[in-house]
Amino acid sequence: MNLYIIIKINILRVMSWGQGVSVQQDFLRYIVNQLNLKVHVRHLVIGPQVKMVVMQIRDNDQFEKTIETNTLVVIHFMAPWAAQCQSINNVLKDLSELNELKEVAFAELEAEHFPEVCLTYNVISVPTVLYFRRGEFLDRVDGVKVAELTNKVKSHLKPSSLAQVRQAAENSINQATPGSATAPAPASDTKETSGNDTFVTMEQRLKGLINRHKVMIFMKGSPDAPRCGFSRAIIEIIRASGVAFGTFDILSDEEVRQNLKTYSDWHTYPQLYVNGELVGGLDIVKELQENGELYTTLIAQ
Repeated sequence: MNLYIIIKINILRVMSWGQGVSVQQDFLRYIVNQLNLKVHVRHLVIGPQVKMVVMQIRDNDQFEKTIETNTLVVIHFMAPWAAQCQSINNVLKDLSELNELKEVAFAELEAEHFPEVCLTYNVISVPTVLYFRRGEFLDRVDGVKVAELTNKVKSHLKPSSLAQVRQAAENSINQATPGSATAPAPASDTKETSGNDTFVTMEQRLKGLINRHKVMIFMKGSPDAPRCGFSRAIIEIIRASGVAFGTFDILSDEEVRQNLKTYSDWHTYPQLYVNGELVGGLDIVKELQENGELYTTLIAQ
């Protein structure tokens, strides 16, 4: 006598996972055979789909593939050390479980690991939430604004016209955001000339900034209000040394931010200078601290 049973499973819907029902059937038959059960998988009933709650974006390639999808993509730029980001994580998790938002993809990434992406989309603080569809930037929410975040998810469920999308992107990127925008950049002393003259003028300016103090740190934010975890860490280390230092907020001046990378041949921040010479970034400072060489480096003549 044959025993027939109905097996019901839930399919975990994961982006880019293309295995179909036949694979599920083969898997079930394999399990049955291994257990030596005289059972036939006669029916396979597909239960309600279970969404991946909030996807973790690990690298730039994954980021690009994610925003290119046809569905609405909501990405949280976060930092594990920022308590405000946990509030946004909880909101996104709750939203992802709503049936009406089942077609929306929710994701998060650690902003400090994506400097070029942050620069492209003007992400200068966390939490920041960006909205995409088919590679087009749609909208953003800066800070902990739960009602605004939720309303924008729902408002962007239906694709708008291309013109509307582009206009929203331009307005959002160029608009200063209350509560998280940096102070206006000071007027540049770079002359409106072409060729090497412009670079020489900027080089002179950078030299002046680097030599403003014996120990100089170019960072995101200020010592009392760092705008990234790396800047926060380097300030804590240098402060603990007891040596006086000066700082410059590279988020306040885009020309300095970009040109200093070329000048120093060091493409990340923060950057530490002593006596006008580049020491390095946070990793170098940590190495010097661990080796007991940081203090002597900072006070070197």
